[in-house]
Amino acid sequence: MNTIPVVNPLSYPIIRTLDRVKEKLCISTHEGFEMIKKHEITFLEAASNYCVIHYSNKKVVCSKTLAEVTSRISLANFFRVHRSYVINLDHIQSINKGLLSITMENGSEIPISRTNRKAIKEKIALLYD
Repeated sequence: MNTIPVVNPLSYPIIRTLDRVKEKLCISTHEGFEMIKKHEITFLEAASNYCVIHYSNKKVVCSKTLAEVTSRISLANFFRVHRSYVINLDHIQSINKGLLSITMENGSEIPISRTNRKAIKEKIALLYD
């Protein structure tokens, strides 16, 4: 009886390449395209019909809205704390007393909206307790 060998699909280079591509975000800017590793993103900031992506102590203005950019990233590590801000939970340095704002590793202070205070407290408790 002939048996079909089991092949690990991750051994194929094309699949590994696609996994690496999914880790990056391709952003159209006025200068061309910028490839940003998703885990390097500190936070996203809405600026009218644009989105400012803060990463690795740099920032780039994207011609997409905040909603369009957040739909292209995995929201497992990202959380919308304010109408104008989405943060990467891995880059939080401190949470200020009263949950009024969050200080990110790059020194940026991000406001937390009143409606999101309870949700961010629960999310952080799940991740770090």
